[in-house]
Amino acid sequence: MEASKTISLSRCGPGGPQPASDLVAVEEPLEIRLDGHPVAVLMRTPGDDEELAAGFLLTEGIISKRSELRKIEPRTDENRVLIFLADGVAVDLVLRALRQGDAGSDFHGLAAHQRAGRRLR
Repeated sequence: MEASKTISLSRCGPGGPQPASDLVAVEEPLEIRLDGHPVAVLMRTPGDDEELAAGFLLTEGIISKRSELRKIEPRTDENRVLIFLADGVAVDLVLRALRQGDAGSDFHGLAAHQRAGRRLR
């Protein structure tokens, strides 16, 4: 998929609407799954999905280094990236989401746990 596309539009001015076109960025959702569990849905310009998913897990503190990942499998046609942890690596997504508190709406699969955590504060 292209990162941008041309769209038709109408530009309004003193002489009334005029047909025109503009180049806009294309965004699509990307679901990140870790060992089969949904972790996040990010809006992104398609491309470099593997790097985006691995970087998201790292910056959110879900993993601490790239070597904790065994495999990254992009499913471009599904807007999904499947990530598999290396042998012996374990993460607790629920506890991480509760500790972060306001991890944001990206953690759709953990939304109920976040709400419960906020009530316990």
